[in-house]
Amino acid sequence: MKDISDKERPLAGSLLNELKQEINSVFSVNKESSESNQVTHDESDYTLPGLKFPVGYIHPVQQTLDEVKSIFMNVGFSVVYGPEIDDDFHNFSALNFPPEHPARDMQ
Repeated sequence: MKDISDKERPLAGSLLNELKQEINSVFSVNKESSESNQVTHDESDYTLPGLKFPVGYIHPVQQTLDEVKSIFMNVGFSVVYGPEIDDDFHNFSALNFPPEHPARDMQ
């Protein structure tokens, strides 16, 4: 600016101000577009757990048991779970089997 004459200095200043405003507007537009692009890239939160995929199918025997249970429950029965194996007391002594009873030989 020091080499420009006094008559041309206001014209050069106004041209430089227009150039500055144009550059600022281009930068602001680019900044807005980059921010909007950044928002679209940040929509995915990579810290969330992934989707669960089905691991397999119900075993046919289990499926049949579930169907039988549902049939009996619809008729009015209820499902009760208990021990599958009982001890000697519950199998024989509580039922008054004598100790020499032949059924106890299997135990």
